[in-house]
Amino acid sequence: MSNNTIYTAFGGNMSSRRKQLKLTQSDLASRTGLSRASIANMERGHQNVALHHLYAIASALNVASVSDLLPSLKAGTEFQEENDMMQTSEALSETSRASVNDLIKKALRQGDQKRQGR
Repeated sequence: MSNNTIYTAFGGNMSSRRKQLKLTQSDLASRTGLSRASIANMERGHQNVALHHLYAIASALNVASVSDLLPSLKAGTEFQEENDMMQTSEALSETSRASVNDLIKKALRQGDQKRQGR
């Protein structure tokens, strides 16, 4: 598993948990003593995370264990494809991103219909 993959997976887990708690990046920043920009960069996997910051983030996000925010060791290849898609998505305009999401939803519905024999 590459370093980039680890940080991207961690950032995704961090972002998901923050949103689950209905916290903004600014809220999390104030709870951890980090800047909002650092939180944003960590969530995108663009900033390395110091060990003491990892513990502060885990505490602020009320997770049972720091490991709840870390990717599993066997998940490396799964996250690479997701990371590639996220980076591609970030390069798209909001309109293009919405179009891609619509296409994906349509393909998923068609797959469901095929499986149901329609």
